[in-house]
Amino acid sequence: INDRNTKIQELEKEIAAYENTLVEIGTEKKTLESEVQRLDVSRKKLGADIAITENRIESAELTLEDLGGEIVDKEARIAHGRGAVLKSLKGLYVLGEVTLVENLLTSEGLHEAWLEADKLRQLEKALQSEIIVLTETKTALTENVREVEDQRRKLTVLRRDLSGQKSVLDQTRKEQATLLSQTKNKESEYQKLLNEKQQAKLDFEQELRDFETALEFTLDPSTIPSPGSGT
Repeated sequence: INDRNTKIQELEKEIAAYENTLVEIGTEKKTLESEVQRLDVSRKKLGADIAITENRIESAELTLEDLGGEIVDKEARIAHGRGAVLKSLKGLYVLGEVTLVENLLTSEGLHEAWLEADKLRQLEKALQSEIIVLTETKTALTENVREVEDQRRKLTVLRRDLSGQKSVLDQTRKEQATLLSQTKNKESEYQKLLNEKQQAKLDFEQELRDFETALEFTLDPSTIPSPGSGT
């Protein structure tokens, strides 16, 4: 009986140790689960940030294409305006070459010459004004291009940084998930050991009860046959 009681006490100590270990493992598991969840949220946020950044980069590239097209258009119009101005100046030069005597031959000739010269001067003035406006517009567009290109460069750097951070989080999450899996396996193993020890304790206690019952039966005087009873 003493041996069995001693064995039961040993099992109780082992069971208590396993229960404490399981509590510690359970705490560690909850911590790891919380960390994995936190990492998942951070990874999702970075993924969303990367997607937004990529969309902004694409938008910047489309803006640059539009600005480039507008600059080309303005350059073509400036070139056309300068050609028209040159043509107007040549016309004025030709008129200047006509002698005053030739214009004075008829009053109509002089009048028409003055009208033509005035038209050319007005056209030249209008073309010069348009060229100034187009040149200013082109300058503004070029500045816009520089600003958008700078924004695109910054976004590209941001995307690279975010991708790097996500890679680190992915690796950390993988490591934490591995630890969590190992902890769950350890918890399962200790729970199995605990169940085995608890069952062993129950078996020993049952054996002890059975032994004590048998011993009581053996020592009970009422169970001893009386002399001459024939039994």
